[in-house]
Amino acid sequence: MSVLQEIHNHWQIGSKNIHGDEFTGYEPVYAQLDQFTKETYEKDPQGTIDSVFDIYRSIDLVPIIYFTKDGILKAIKDFQHTSYNSVQNDKISLGNNRGQPLSRFLFPNMMTAEPKGRGSNSLKDRFYNDTKLKRAIRICFEMREGNNLVYPTAMRRALELVTGENVQNFKPQNARAIVEHLCPVLWGNVYDYSCGYGGRLLGIGSSNMKYNYIGVEPNTETVKYLNFFNDIAYFPLDP
Repeated sequence: MSVLQEIHNHWQIGSKNIHGDEFTGYEPVYAQLDQFTKETYEKDPQGTIDSVFDIYRSIDLVPIIYFTKDGILKAIKDFQHTSYNSVQNDKISLGNNRGQPLSRFLFPNMMTAEPKGRGSNSLKDRFYNDTKLKRAIRICFEMREGNNLVYPTAMRRALELVTGENVQNFKPQNARAIVEHLCPVLWGNVYDYSCGYGGRLLGIGSSNMKYNYIGVEPNTETVKYLNFFNDIAYFPLDP
């Protein structure tokens, strides 16, 4: 079994869930989710929560973005060609989240890790806990404005707010900018003593400085996913 198939199996993705090279699995129910506005919620809060809950349970995939192999390659190429904020006066903006969906998908153990060692508190655990999922749905309506209030991206963010404790990943574009600031040398060597969930691998590997990225990671499961990420994407994509 390939690592990519293993990752798909972990997320319980079947052929019926794949609606493109980049997908959530909820595409067939977007029209249903569109019906649930803030006005709908205010008229019947509990009934609206229950209806949205039933829609999510009908698909029952953790609300993140998923990829095929072609989708991974396209996402990396798009990332490489995206503008980013450089370090200015030893400061960098923290707002750039490009590349994070790849890590959420490619490193399932990031979505199952327990913040501060608390049991059954990973993002995946929260989604499959009915009480916490309903709390997240309530957050979507009460703390957000606009359209697509209960689409998967909004639901993931709400699940992160349910307990306020989440496993974080280094933002790839920030990694790229910081290393280019500290090591402005073509073919420079970069040593990462704790690779984590691929954020620095993606960011540094995408740099035009063509760094030699040397990474160490103590978690053997994470190493497996890092090697797969490295093998599929490091990084012969520029024309």
